[in-house]
Amino acid sequence: MIVYPSEAPVFTAKPPRTYEMTNGSTGNVLNWTATDRTPAFYEIYVNGTLKVNDTWSSGTPIEYNIDSFDVGTYNVTIVLHDKAGNQAKDTITVVVSAQGGIPEIGLPGLGNIPLEYIIIGVVVLLLTIAAVIIARKRKGKKTQPKTKSKRKTKPAGRRRHSALP
Repeated sequence: MIVYPSEAPVFTAKPPRTYEMTNGSTGNVLNWTATDRTPAFYEIYVNGTLKVNDTWSSGTPIEYNIDSFDVGTYNVTIVLHDKAGNQAKDTITVVVSAQGGIPEIGLPGLGNIPLEYIIIGVVVLLLTIAAVIIARKRKGKKTQPKTKSKRKTKPAGRRRHSALP
């Protein structure tokens, strides 16, 4: 009977949480390094689809080349397994922009939209909201009834005249 340790694999090096690259560029490689007393195999998924299933060794980097990614945003997840059935997981967001362009954001049902369009849309929305608020405040000032100032005046009374000698 073989007894395996109960500790899951531990990442000792990972790529940045968000990896940005330009479409058509080369040398874009994600690297992970992990340690474990009984490493077994790893899986790499891109947007939930299994792309790699291979063995790994403790302390040896695992590399995944992403040069072939088209313009868009991708979630790359690695899952490390050991012989005891333990696992460790890490997910990276890869943003691929067009050459000389701005990254695009993938929106469900809308496809990829350039980031500059999203920024412009948000600015227009905020300006519209500000204009509506200002218009309502001005309209509110015009419709308020004017109040007469309440000045204290002396009551009109009789004047006393003194008799001249």
